[in-house]
Amino acid sequence: MQYVHTLICADPEFAPTAGTIAEFFQTLVTSFGFRIVINPPFQSGFMVLKQSDRLRTYTDPMTGEINSFPALDRSIAGAIADIPALIEDLSFYSASAWGEWSQAVSPLIMLTGDGKPFEGDPICKVSCELRPAPVSTSFWGVLEPSPITNVPQFDEPCPEPYAIGVFSHPWTGRPIRVKDAGRSRFRIEFQFGKLLAPKMKDSLELLPQSLLVEIQKCFERDFAQGYHLI
Repeated sequence: MQYVHTLICADPEFAPTAGTIAEFFQTLVTSFGFRIVINPPFQSGFMVLKQSDRLRTYTDPMTGEINSFPALDRSIAGAIADIPALIEDLSFYSASAWGEWSQAVSPLIMLTGDGKPFEGDPICKVSCELRPAPVSTSFWGVLEPSPITNVPQFDEPCPEPYAIGVFSHPWTGRPIRVKDAGRSRFRIEFQFGKLLAPKMKDSLELLPQSLLVEIQKCFERDFAQGYHLI
């Protein structure tokens, strides 16, 4: 499993401009020591996923029902400046960059599964995720029941105005409730390496204040912090 720290836009209907996405990635590189990694086929530098006209089908293992969803097309951007043209006018995309931080400037202190500090420079995939309508940004462990009835799981459609995000503590499983983190069209994700989780107590407010302030300035919106696992 991989830990993904999420910044959830507090304005659930907000969709940034394509140019703002490029500005965000440039800020990470120039001001926060994020080093882009290009190491095909696993780390591709800058990449955009968008919905295509093709459908992928799958069989629900519980019901046997055959369902389908739009397949995703992948485009590789050679540089930050190439990203806006790939996402302009889209209502669904994932615009991402593979990179790494040095231990000295990593936005999170990552621990291994036994709780020991991770040694080395953490690889991280940073992505900007946009959806056509608000989706749930709550997440709780697979084995734990939802602390609140009828809250959709992460990234599922969420038309109801859930203002509170519901999460299970990644180490203890205890519920964590976060204001303005229940649903959103736009979020930013920081995906770290396999079997790593951040050093934390009882709050998901983990990113350095300097980084959070700069991101909120870039998008001109407030963000709450959450997480999910993939």
